Amino acid sequence: MDITFSIEASNEAIGKNRTHEKFNADKGSHFTSAKFTRVLKLNEIKICMNGKGYWANNAFIERLWRSLKYEENHLKAYDITKEARTDIGDRIKF
Repeated sequence: MDITFSIEASNEAIGKNRTHEKFNADKGSHFTSAKFTRVLKLNEIKICMNGKGYWANNAFIERLWRSLKYEENHLKAYDITKEARTDIGDRIKF
């Protein structure tokens, strides 16, 4: 897995707000790599990783994406990308 995006996103978040104390993630390879953890350590951010399969790791977001994919993609079967973006954007705002 390429961790470039994860590192860039972390650096951007750190640059915008210097009050980060803890980074909570699962034990995915991109979060446990030496390159990624170095970014956190250099910024004195504690690394908190729950055990693999911990029930709350991504429960909310996984359910959101499951519902969104099913209800907006499978049920509506958009033909026009613009229409899909508008409806999905409205759903996310809701």
